[in-house]
Amino acid sequence: MLSLDPDSPHPGETMTLTVENRTRWRLEYGVPYKLERRESNRWRWVNRDSAFVLPLRFVGAGKREHEDIRVPEHLDPGRYRIVKSFTAPATDRRLEGSVEFTVASR
Repeated sequence: MLSLDPDSPHPGETMTLTVENRTRWRLEYGVPYKLERRESNRWRWVNRDSAFVLPLRFVGAGKREHEDIRVPEHLDPGRYRIVKSFTAPATDRRLEGSVEFTVASR
């Protein structure tokens, strides 16, 4: 499960993303994420050209981890979401989670 605080940031603010592992297995994930904007009843990927460092992170079964995500200055007000991918090595399963937020007016 993913959650954000705050969930209505202004451009340039930093949100805290919480990754909560509700599975029985350790999950692996990285820093990269997809940032998508809701437009005409569909999601459009807006950070396609972003560069990320690639450390491998872990979250144990029943545990939580946190990371900071800065809202880009250029984002227009509207509905967005962050999408992250996870792997459960013990099961060879790939999982994906997302959390929505609203960018407030400047």
